[in-house]
Amino acid sequence: MKDERIKLGVSLYSYQDEFFRRDMTLKDCIEAVSDMGASGIEILPEEMIRDCFHLTDAFVDDWFSWMEEYHTVPVAVDGFCDEKGLWKKAGHVPSLEEAVAVQKRYVDVAARLGCKYVRTQIRDMDLLRAMIPYAEDKNVILALEIHAPGHVRDQINMDWLNVREQTGTRYLGFIPDFGIYEHKATPIIMRQCIRDGATAEIWEEAEEKKAMGWGWDEMKAYFEPRCRTSGDMDAVWRVYNVQPDDPKDLLEIMPYVVGFHGKFWNMLEDLTEESVDYAPVLKVIHDAGFRGYINSEYEGGRHMQDTGEVRGVEQVRRHHAMMRNILEKL
Repeated sequence: MKDERIKLGVSLYSYQDEFFRRDMTLKDCIEAVSDMGASGIEILPEEMIRDCFHLTDAFVDDWFSWMEEYHTVPVAVDGFCDEKGLWKKAGHVPSLEEAVAVQKRYVDVAARLGCKYVRTQIRDMDLLRAMIPYAEDKNVILALEIHAPGHVRDQINMDWLNVREQTGTRYLGFIPDFGIYEHKATPIIMRQCIRDGATAEIWEEAEEKKAMGWGWDEMKAYFEPRCRTSGDMDAVWRVYNVQPDDPKDLLEIMPYVVGFHGKFWNMLEDLTEESVDYAPVLKVIHDAGFRGYINSEYEGGRHMQDTGEVRGVEQVRRHHAMMRNILEKL
């Protein structure tokens, strides 16, 4: 790849099926990243590290020996738990102290594994302010993922920038997810909706109504009486939920972007992604002078587990080939 400012990595979320089937160990996943010529590693601790919040010296030694052996770099820890949502679902509203304790665990893991940042979904500004001194002390950036159906200019992102400016910290950043550039309902997901009972007619009509500018309230009122299964309504929601952002809006936050999630659902044999056009987004990132990692995040596997064996490694290999082709032309 000619432009080494932009580096390629992998969120090991992409290999979750191979890991779950025990076809691959964590070491195998890291080796697979290296084999395709990439170097960045983003890990989900709960998914791939036993007793992840009590890391042993032996595991940490293994981790860094794998990094050296495969010429890879620990980039990010993907924090699974949000600050309050999962607690509320369990019937408990956490105190600020409890929420801080949860978030500190991810920062601790990132610091121990040598990762630059934690991907987080903190949306409570009191919690965010409370976490800044700890992140600074551990030299780990808190990075908010900008995820579909969100957009770069959403208020939550502006709130983060305001806190960053008010506190003067360098330890708050962003991780834009390429899913915000999805330009059509993802075919692999829509096919799953049909297997779950949706009809092609409902899908097509939902596309028509959305193209006419209908809002969600209009679509819900119109389709709910017509939907015969939960799959039907899920298809309507997924059609409506495609709200592609303008890649040029990235320029407003690029100084604070610490990395990207290279979200994709299905890479075809011709090295194109079914529902995200990567070229215009990569051009904006390239022209803005971004230096850092795009970590591939394959999400299609969980929408086709009922149809055959998921092959995350091959999907990510195609994804990297596509990005390299685009970047080399730039």
